[in-house]
Amino acid sequence: MILSRPRLWPWHRGLFHKRNFTANLASSQLQEEEEHDRSEEIRLIKADLSSFLRTCRQSYHGKLLHYRLLSDGLELTAPFRSLLVLMYTNCSAFDDAHACLALLPQTLQNVFAWNFLFKALARQGLCHEAFCLYEDMVARGVVANKVTCRSMLDACISNPISSSVFLLHCLTREFGLDTDPSIGTVLANLYGRIGSLQDAAKVFDLILEKDVVSWTSMMLIYVQHGNSEMAIRLFEEMQVEAIVPDRVAFICAVTACDKPLALSKAREIHSAVVENALEADITVGTALVSMYGKYKSLTDARTTFHQMAQPNVVTWNAVIGANFQGGMETKAIYFFHRMLIEGALPNRETYINFFGACASSEGLAEAMQVL
Repeated sequence: MILSRPRLWPWHRGLFHKRNFTANLASSQLQEEEEHDRSEEIRLIKADLSSFLRTCRQSYHGKLLHYRLLSDGLELTAPFRSLLVLMYTNCSAFDDAHACLALLPQTLQNVFAWNFLFKALARQGLCHEAFCLYEDMVARGVVANKVTCRSMLDACISNPISSSVFLLHCLTREFGLDTDPSIGTVLANLYGRIGSLQDAAKVFDLILEKDVVSWTSMMLIYVQHGNSEMAIRLFEEMQVEAIVPDRVAFICAVTACDKPLALSKAREIHSAVVENALEADITVGTALVSMYGKYKSLTDARTTFHQMAQPNVVTWNAVIGANFQGGMETKAIYFFHRMLIEGALPNRETYINFFGACASSEGLAEAMQVL
């Protein structure tokens, strides 16, 4: 029996002998390394462009970056489509930012990119522009969210008008956000700014899970409109609800104690300040000194003053003014000298109280020494 000769495959013929195989493998590895290097280079370029867009604050430089993105075909890729909007808003080039949004394909438009511009308008207090932007966003089929509503509220806080506040209230109610603590608090402040206390109170009552900021903001609204009784009532209700007052709440409560018969209530608030370890706080202490000065309770004013380690010029003015207004001109002059010894620099209000005390106590020589 004659055996047939085995068939020779290519590698048997030496076509893929070891040397050729090694060369092909090296070529393949080199190609992979080149592709990896190219990919790494592109990644670094994208990272640099992203960093430049985030930190750019000049519109001219921003346009150069935008042109580079256009040249590289990266304008519509993530994250550059959103970073362009952010960059132009940081440069206060709101029209360019809006144009970037408007030119995006509808599939790439989202509320997060629009919110960059809404936040910028809020920082600038551009209420009318925020409403126009909202109308355009809705026309393009983009649905607003909580950030959008909050930004629009913030945009109107510096110069609110009744019609804008009403529209914003309708908007927040449409999205079910009028019961949100942060949204409801700003909305109540807007009603307070336009003098509509009743509407502000209604919005405040609808807020679910009110936090200390919500309570304090409503207290401040009442104080600003001269309704100190309601401010103090809210302060008491807040504590019943187990909300711990912060320094701003205490300052607001102390400021609300401006009625002749409220001295006992003021002392209760002072006790609460001590319980919360805020008696040494400069701002809270100054408010307490001023409050006791209004009641001519000078002993309480001085005791509170001495509890503060490093009083500032406002605190010194409070204790000097309290003694002067309370008929203790000599004490007012004494505290003025103590202020100079402590190294605090007097201001206009300091000198008004000091010269008033000198005139009342016939302290002409004291006044002449200062002059």
